[in-house]
Amino acid sequence: MFRRALSELGMALAPMLLLALGTGCTSAPPPRGELPPTTIGPPMTLEQLKETVLANNRKVLSFQARCEISISGPNIQGSPLRCNGYIVMLKPKHFKIHISKTLAPTLLEAVSDGDTFWVYVPDEKTIWTGRCDRPRTVEATGMVIYPDDIANMFDLSDAFYGKVPVMEIHPNHQTVTMLDVTADTVRMRSRMTVLRVNQQVSMYQMFDPDGQMRIQGIFRDWIKISGGVVPRTILLNWPQSDITITLALPDPVETRNPRDLTVNDPTIVPSLFKLAPPKRKDVQVRDLDRPGEPAQLPEAEKPKDKKGR
Repeated sequence: MFRRALSELGMALAPMLLLALGTGCTSAPPPRGELPPTTIGPPMTLEQLKETVLANNRKVLSFQARCEISISGPNIQGSPLRCNGYIVMLKPKHFKIHISKTLAPTLLEAVSDGDTFWVYVPDEKTIWTGRCDRPRTVEATGMVIYPDDIANMFDLSDAFYGKVPVMEIHPNHQTVTMLDVTADTVRMRSRMTVLRVNQQVSMYQMFDPDGQMRIQGIFRDWIKISGGVVPRTILLNWPQSDITITLALPDPVETRNPRDLTVNDPTIVPSLFKLAPPKRKDVQVRDLDRPGEPAQLPEAEKPKDKKGR
């Protein structure tokens, strides 16, 4: 049962977060600290809100963090399953995640380069791979996820693109619902909640064409670091399958290792977002877009010399 749960968990997390990378020499920790509390300001116009959300999004080009992870759901044995992990994100749409427990060094490793995702579950001796822009069904749970949805939770660059926004103003927040409007139909695509106290997105929801919520992200406990603002608590929920994943990032003031939480690190580059071949030789690679056909991992890039060759 536990192995099956891990396999399901692997596919559920697949398109979405992604794993640790070793970085080189550590440098002096960047300026960081808690986001100071502010009073609730006047409501923004729709154009002001849009520009504020996109400007905040541009200030965080990448981040990496060691985190505590909790996974709960009706088909996750021992729910909530508590793990440790490392998450790395680079815009646009690159991410890694490594999930482990004390007695099992690696439970799952997942990577996406924005076009292709890879998920490795050592206990299953299997790597799953496929395109990020297609729906994926998690067997046994019926859960349908889009790998791109996970990336969009962390990168709001396209949140307003090609949609008709409708704004509502509330005492503590503002909401913007993004619509697809045609001559015959009006469909809800997504909805975001922006706090009036700090102008940060506290909730982002995406919907299926039939109006059902597909995924929901909740963000809180904001901190300033390296010119950007990031949430220390990230909750991802798939309502249709009742699966929730919570990421708790470290306190930058209390952590002993400055690499436990970094933002806009120049060493995080696109070439890092490939799944390294496992050391063991008995691992099979399954391409979900070409079932039954032989598949293999892309060759790892060879390190360049000092002249860049």
